[in-house]
Amino acid sequence: MGNSLGVVLDNYTGSAPIPCHLPLGASTSIDLDRKLGEKDDAGVVSETWCVSYTVDKETCDVSLIRHGVDQHGNVEKVEFVVSDWLCGIIHGKFCMVITETNYIRIDPCEWVSLDEFLWTKAKRSYDARGGVMDTTVHLYGSESKRGLLAVESKKNTVVTVAHYFVKTSGTSFCRSTGTNIALSVVAKFGVSNGKFEIRVEGPEQHPVSALLFLFDEVRRTGIWKPTMCPHCDHKRRGKLFWQSESEDSDSVSIPVPTRATPRNARGVSNGGRFRGNGNGNIYENNIMVFKRR
Repeated sequence: MGNSLGVVLDNYTGSAPIPCHLPLGASTSIDLDRKLGEKDDAGVVSETWCVSYTVDKETCDVSLIRHGVDQHGNVEKVEFVVSDWLCGIIHGKFCMVITETNYIRIDPCEWVSLDEFLWTKAKRSYDARGGVMDTTVHLYGSESKRGLLAVESKKNTVVTVAHYFVKTSGTSFCRSTGTNIALSVVAKFGVSNGKFEIRVEGPEQHPVSALLFLFDEVRRTGIWKPTMCPHCDHKRRGKLFWQSESEDSDSVSIPVPTRATPRNARGVSNGGRFRGNGNGNIYENNIMVFKRR
């Protein structure tokens, strides 16, 4: 595996080494980490990639765990885990395995929550060709600290998992005097030659108002699309800007900071190659790609 990850933050855009510590303010930071378990007698290990948000001395961890990784890149299963102490004590996880017919089987998400709001909705839709799209959304937290975990499966061959987190100390009617932060990370899973192919996008920083709007739309419709976030929708249409959190109106925007590195930055990282099998990550457009051949 490689040792870098693409991040999109207000004060930095580009490739960040792993491990690393990214300060966002006096009381807010992001930590990126990667850990390998001990090899068993067959040379199999478990690998954990973790994005950790720290806000006002509390943390939210988003982890991707590959279990049973052998020297050929085969993986027994993949787990996506959210441990959010910012929104109370809440822990959610689900795992995926590749079936004998090269489909991705998703086990139901398991949640452990302590007196915190948790809302779940599952929907099935069909495209013009009759393809099946299953979407499950999980909203949790309180008014000031909220999270969203969305799982989208297309024909059981492509799975997208997105986690969003928002901490706000104000309302839409007054200026905030405390910590305001909105972050996301997205992982996309596919199957290539019977093995997992994984793309990780983020962590990415958003305007708080944009993610609060996304949460409200998810709750209203019961579905999730990345473009429900106005900030992401503007980016998709080529309008690259950050909305100012200090402005009362969502229509006010400011340019992307000029000190940020170009969004089309490109590089290749092979620092964590596993037994010389070329399992490096291709980093392009702030995306890290895990490929297995």
